[in-house]
Amino acid sequence: MRNGQYQAPTEQREPSFDVRADFDGSGPRWSEMYGVAKQETVGHLMPKQDQYNDPEMVTVPVLGAEWTKDELHGQSRRGKAEAKADKRKTNWKAWNRDQRGCCGCAWMTRTVFVFIAFFFIAALIVTLYFVIPRAVEFQWYADQPFVNTTDPYFARTPANFTFGANLQLMADSSASYVPVQFSNAEAKVLDVDTGVVIANGKLGRYKLKKGKNIPVSFPVTFAFAAVNDTDPTWANMYNGCKHLFRNQERQSMKFRLEVKQFIVGMVPKPISTSSLLGITCPFELPANGV
Repeated sequence: MRNGQYQAPTEQREPSFDVRADFDGSGPRWSEMYGVAKQETVGHLMPKQDQYNDPEMVTVPVLGAEWTKDELHGQSRRGKAEAKADKRKTNWKAWNRDQRGCCGCAWMTRTVFVFIAFFFIAALIVTLYFVIPRAVEFQWYADQPFVNTTDPYFARTPANFTFGANLQLMADSSASYVPVQFSNAEAKVLDVDTGVVIANGKLGRYKLKKGKNIPVSFPVTFAFAAVNDTDPTWANMYNGCKHLFRNQERQSMKFRLEVKQFIVGMVPKPISTSSLLGITCPFELPANGV
């Protein structure tokens, strides 16, 4: 105590290490201060307990590149794709040698796969043979080939006729092992002598059971037009359905039927044809009609 004032005792402390001076190259180096350059013991490198503010510097060797060129390529999208392709190629070769299975099954070797594929294809062929439908054959019902559903209309100038009718047909689907499902069927009736279409019709969706001589009523519309009554197609139809006077005979008609079939499960569109001669008209025109 001097002049009534207290003064803390001064302690002799070693000068602290200047980090900035070491990095700038202007001050003493760590090794020079603590004697590493003079091969002193490691104990001299340890700071004293009372040197709380003195930093401890440790020399760390410089690291090289973290990733090599091959490693960087392996992490890219192209590298990963190449790795997957190599893996698939290796697995394929191993499977071909019967060294591993496929589809996650160890027992699915190439030999086992060949046997399974053979039996599957054989079973598929047999199944398709029985379930694939066949084309249906349509024939005229000879006793009554068609029945008109509307009143017939005939005219001479211009020559034309029109009326609705149902074709009475007999279907034969015995070639199929399952019922035949039609998505549609289109029928055309032609005059045998002239080859002109005189009637058209559509059946629509229809299911035909397996068997022979199955009756089918097919709706059609008879319609034809010509310049005058000398047209042979109009004359054949009129002479076959005209009014029957005493001591007169009507001419028989000759029709050819074509049915285009749209069968579910069959890509081709088969056409069934049938001709019938000597058809008797189911109606008779009035005496004072045409």
